[in-house]
Amino acid sequence: MSTTFTTTLGGPELNLHNGNARVVLELLGLPAEEPWGDAPAEDFLGRTLVAQGLLDVATDDAHGTPAFTDGRVTYGGRDPGHLARVLVQLQEIASWAHRHHADVTWD
Repeated sequence: MSTTFTTTLGGPELNLHNGNARVVLELLGLPAEEPWGDAPAEDFLGRTLVAQGLLDVATDDAHGTPAFTDGRVTYGGRDPGHLARVLVQLQEIASWAHRHHADVTWD
């Protein structure tokens, strides 16, 4: 399963597996229980910038996380610096949405 971040008018997009999407939504201060939603571009851009500023104190992104298996389910890990790279891509999506008067969506 995966979650795609994009805009209501198309444009750039980013696809994450649901585990990483949940972590990113929590980092952005957005509800992570359901892997879908939308936000005005300005709000999403602001959340992305704040998350970038707090990344080092809010996460251990510098070390990443290993993948692990629980029964027959494997949960993907994250390479060191992955969240920082994702936040840059989300900033680009939000900036594009702002320039084109669109909302940011994820589902």
